[in-house]
Formats: sequence, C-alpha cells, structure tokens
Amino acid sequence: MKKETIIMAFAMGLSLFVSSCNDSEENGADAARGELVPVVFDSPSINMITRATETDFENGDAMSITAVNRTISGSEMIGSDNYANNVKYVCDGDKFTAGYKPIYQYKKNPYDLVYYAVYPYQESGTSQFTFNVIANQNSHSRYSMCDLSMQKIASKEQSINLSLKHMLCNVEIIITGTNLNTKNISHGRLINMYHTVTADQNAQTVTTDFDSAKRYAEIYGNVTKNTDTEYRFSAIVAPQTIEANRHFVTVEVNDMDVELKTAATANPITLNSGRKYVFACNLDGNAVGSNLYLGYGGVDDNGDQIPAARMVSTSEWE
Repeated sequence: MKKETIIMAFAMGLSLFVSSCNDSEENGADAARGELVPVVFDSPSINMITRATETDFENGDAMSITAVNRTISGSEMIGSDNYANNVKYVCDGDKFTAGYKPIYQYKKNPYDLVYYAVYPYQESGTSQFTFNVIANQNSHSRYSMCDLSMQKIASKEQSINLSLKHMLCNVEIIITGTNLNTKNISHGRLINMYHTVTADQNAQTVTTDFDSAKRYAEIYGNVTKNTDTEYRFSAIVAPQTIEANRHFVTVEVNDMDVELKTAATANPITLNSGRKYVFACNLDGNAVGSNLYLGYGGVDDNGDQIPAARMVSTSEWE
C-alpha cells in the first residue's frame, strides 16, 4: 500500500511538472531563454538586392522560409533536424513577416539556426523542387515571378538581413536606331529556350532539364521604351547554351519580324546561373524583316562586315 502511494505521488508530481513545462511553452516564456518573439526578415532590397524587375519587393510578395538547427560541423540540411518547415513570409513594407504561424526565437538565449529562403514562395516545401519560368513574361508580375532566388544564412537574430541570389539567367536585348520613334516595336521573343530547372536548397544550385520537350518555342520578354532611339526587352531563362547557327531572338517591328541569329562560325554562348547577358541590336540601315547575325550585321561600302548585333556585357546579375 505504501509502495502504491509513493508511485502515485511520483506520477502526480511528474504530471504537474509536464503541465508546468507545457504552460511555459504556450505562454512563450522560458526561465533560461526568456520571451519568445517572432522572427522577421528585412526586405532584400535594403541590401541592394532586387528582383528581376529592378525594383523593390512589393507588398504581397511571398517567399518560403525553412529553419534547421545548426550543427557544430556545419553539415545541416533541410530534412535532417528541421526547426520550422516552409513558413510563408509576406512582404509588408520593408519587412517580410509571417502572420499566421511565424518562426519564433528566444530573446535571451536564442537557438542557433540556419535559414533557407526561396523566392517566390514554393508550395512543396521540399529541399528539391521543380521550377518553370513562364513563357509569357511581358508583364511586370509575370516577369518578376520567374526570378527564382535563394539564400542559406545562419543566424540567432530576431531580425535577419537577406541577400538573395538569382538562380536563373537574365537576357536583355537593347534595340537602338535613329528612327525608332516612327516604328512600332511591339514585343521581343527568345526562341527555343529551355525553361525547367531542378532547384536544390541544400546545395544552393539549379540544374536545367535538357529534355527537348522542356523547351518553349518562344519566350516573350518584358518590353520597355527608354528613349525615342532605344527600346529594351528582358526575359528570364534556365541556364543553357546558345549554339552556333541558331535563331536566337525575334523582335517585332511594325508588325514584321527582325531575327537575330548566331553565325555559323560563332562560338557557343553559355548562359550561366546568376548572370545577366546584354545584347545590342542597331536597326539603322537594316531592312525590317531581315536577319541580323550576332557580330555580323551587314556589309559597308568597303565590303567590311558591320556588327549590327553584338553581346555588350555579361556580369553578375544584381
């Protein structure tokens, strides 16, 4: 009888202890760690990182945040010891916050966490996922939603600075000409471009799916008029190679197509992850409807080649 009483007393004490611990967690407090506070993320634009639109993130833009407990060896990966899974954080001014179920950190002695951020928000929440760019990128919202960006960052802070990296390629075509103000440039298109990648958050890489079925016949770019003598259009594509003797770009001018091609003797152009490629095309002296070759645009009075279309630059996409 005495033994049963001792066991019963011990069980009641254990029950009270567990109940006390649960109450403490629900109230967001811990004697050693202090108060629980929600984690927020500064908008990446604060750190000079912007979306493909070259504008700040806007209210309503959403990203995925997964948190993993940090290890001494630094070998933490999504799925090994997750602290929070695929939490949706939404831009609200200069911060990304989670309204429904945010990630919490203790004030006094916070957990050492590694955060994985992905823009735009991914429903799957897995460490690897498939991402497709949109074929019609001729609007602000469609273009920006193609800008797959990722980051892995370790932090104990409650307010974290992000510096996302563009994972795909940005191709920009600059169209110049003295008489452009009298011509109607309605749109530009990239031709036969791969559009699907597998993104790996743990490795922070993307791998292009080179299945021939995963090519868009055309990707429509986002066209802007800078001046009466200059138009630009940009599009986002998967990392890939533009081969020699390849129809690469079509620009529609006055309802007729101007085609840019790589010459038969040209070196392949490799479009790498996280880089921006700028090409220039001058329409002066070229009949609308003609073919322009990158680096070989025609012949002058002396019989010399005129470069009507050329690669201007390749750089980190910032």
